[in-house]
Amino acid sequence: MEQRIRELIIPLSEKLIKHLSEMVGNTVEQEKTLFWIEVTVLVLVAAMGRELLRGIIHLLYGMGYHGSRITCARCGQWMKFQRYARRPLLSVFGDCSYERAYYYCRGCGAGVAPLDEQLGVGERELSPKLQRIIGYVGGHVSFGVVEKVLYESYGIEVSTEAIRQVGEEVGQDARQWEETERRTYEEKPLPSRPRGQEPKTWVLELDGKMVGFQDGSWQEVKTGVIYELAARVEIQPGRQELLKRELIARRCHWEEFIPDMWAAMHRAGVHDGDQLVTVADGARALDQIFEYVAPEATRIRDFYHVAEKIYAIGELRFGGQTAEAQHWIRGQLAKLKASELSAVIRSIAHMKCATNEAKQKRSEVVRYLRRHRAAMNYGRYLQEGWPIGSGAVEGGCKLVGLRTNGCGRRWGLPGCDQVVALRVAVLNDRLNQIRPQPNVELRFAV
Repeated sequence: MEQRIRELIIPLSEKLIKHLSEMVGNTVEQEKTLFWIEVTVLVLVAAMGRELLRGIIHLLYGMGYHGSRITCARCGQWMKFQRYARRPLLSVFGDCSYERAYYYCRGCGAGVAPLDEQLGVGERELSPKLQRIIGYVGGHVSFGVVEKVLYESYGIEVSTEAIRQVGEEVGQDARQWEETERRTYEEKPLPSRPRGQEPKTWVLELDGKMVGFQDGSWQEVKTGVIYELAARVEIQPGRQELLKRELIARRCHWEEFIPDMWAAMHRAGVHDGDQLVTVADGARALDQIFEYVAPEATRIRDFYHVAEKIYAIGELRFGGQTAEAQHWIRGQLAKLKASELSAVIRSIAHMKCATNEAKQKRSEVVRYLRRHRAAMNYGRYLQEGWPIGSGAVEGGCKLVGLRTNGCGRRWGLPGCDQVVALRVAVLNDRLNQIRPQPNVELRFAV
């Protein structure tokens, strides 16, 4: 085998030397900057890569000829060798088309090229590595931008439509992975805490992101974040950052989201007996999800959502951005953070309102505060070091929205679901579980 590899590599080395000599020794006046050297090396590496790919394929498998006939996997009859057919293939090095044996079955009309199966090449004319790159980048930016990234990075041209098809295909794989996770954990209780391990505190947050569709409608993509409290660190005074979190997102009814949340809790590492804290804005659907997955959790109503209501009633009563309004609002928020909710409710309930709009708003806010008062003990939450706002999941919604929302973006239902699944997969660094790639290491002596 070593001799055959030498026979492959030495001619390629000679070509590389010849091309590099011509390019470097070109007498045409051109400044040989580092930029020029980088582009030159990329062009040469791509050219050598194309020839190496074809050469190694031939070295390992020849042209995929398995005799004059083979057994048809579909009907069991004989498939006869027809010809050597060209297989178009675009890789990260550019066009790497190759010739291979093609067989045809007259019994059922099936045609097959065994070499394609051996190489793990599907029907698409894009290599597996290129498809993985498209999936990863397409999980972060629009498919039109992916087209430009591929040309800028590799000098290869792939249409936006082909990129969209591959991206949604990888997204469909991500959805299937999620479905497998749902079925795996749906009936499983949380694992017992290892002996000697202290209970951990986990935070579960829920919210939703509205996404536009081609028929003009808008639907909500439910979004959840699960993280261990110890994974939240202060990077600046008053500003927290998560070192690790599990993100979940899906366009569905709240009942369908429960198995996703439960599976995510397993993946995150939640154990039976750990302390659970939930944070949300008070939407009934979100509370119902928590009732199923974390019935014993301490509930926290998002402080900033409550603050918006106090701002609204204060500005209605005292007039916009007046100093009097701001003074009153600051006072109520301070009481709220000190767990003096009863005083806040009394202040609002006894507020004089000159208009029916203000009176109606006053009643709505009082009802809201009374209904959710058990989840507004903010003084205690702050003392425990728990979050009083749902900033983590709001950040998750923004991350989902960066891919799904934007000027002119309107989705079909399957496309939305696939892209959301793809987005979640890449944000959770889960692409290796969706489209795994071989672990190849090459070490050169220094």
